[in-house]
Amino acid sequence: MKRIIWRFLVSVIIAALLFWWIKSEGIAIIPAWRDFGHVAWWSIPLYVFSLLFVHFFRAYRVGYLLKPLGEVGLRKLILVNFAGFFAIMLLPLRMGEFARPYLFKKRTGIPMSAGMGTVAIERVVDGVIVSLWLTIALFAAPASQSNYVWTLRIVPLSLFGGSLIFLFVLIGWTQPLRRAVNKIARISGQRLHGFVLHVFDGFVNGLKSLPQKRMILNFTGG
Repeated sequence: MKRIIWRFLVSVIIAALLFWWIKSEGIAIIPAWRDFGHVAWWSIPLYVFSLLFVHFFRAYRVGYLLKPLGEVGLRKLILVNFAGFFAIMLLPLRMGEFARPYLFKKRTGIPMSAGMGTVAIERVVDGVIVSLWLTIALFAAPASQSNYVWTLRIVPLSLFGGSLIFLFVLIGWTQPLRRAVNKIARISGQRLHGFVLHVFDGFVNGLKSLPQKRMILNFTGG
C-alpha cells in the first residue's frame, strides 16, 4: 500500500510540473468557453466515434502478436485491451501497462513474460511511427518558430529508434547482456539478484516467443 501511495505522489508531482511548464508557455490548461464558439456540434460525436474506432483497431491488431502464443477470441481480445487502456489512464507512472499481460495470463494462460514482450513491441513500434511522422511534420516548420523545433525533430525519434535497436540487440546478444546484468545485480544482494535475473529471462523469452516477420508487419500495418 505504501508503495502505491509513493508512486501516486510521484505521479502527482510530475503532473504538477508538466502543468506548470504548459502554463509558463502560455497554453491554457482549461480553454475558455468562447474558444469553443467555432466548434460545430456534429464534430463532437464524430470525434467520439473516431476515438472508439481507433481504439478498437488498436486492440484488434494486438491479436497478430498474440496469435502464436495462444488462441484469443475477438470478444476477449477487445475487452482485455480496453481494460488495459483504462488502467494505463487511471494508474500512475504507466503501471497500467502490466494490466493487459496479467489479464491475458488469467483469461487465456499466455505467460506474463510473453505478454510483456508484446507490450514492449507495441510501445516501441507505435513510438517509432508517431515520432517519425512528428519529425517529418516539423521539418516543414521553420526552426526559428520555436526553440523546441530542433529538439522535437530529433529527440523522440532517436529515443524510440534506439529502443527498437535495443530490443533486437536483446534478442541477438542475450548471453553477453545476461552476464552483464548478472554482475550488476549481484551487488544488490542474493534475493534481489535472483529476482532481476528471473525478470530478465522471462522478458527475453517473451520476446523470443513473439511472431515472425509477417505477423509483425500485419501488426504495424494495423
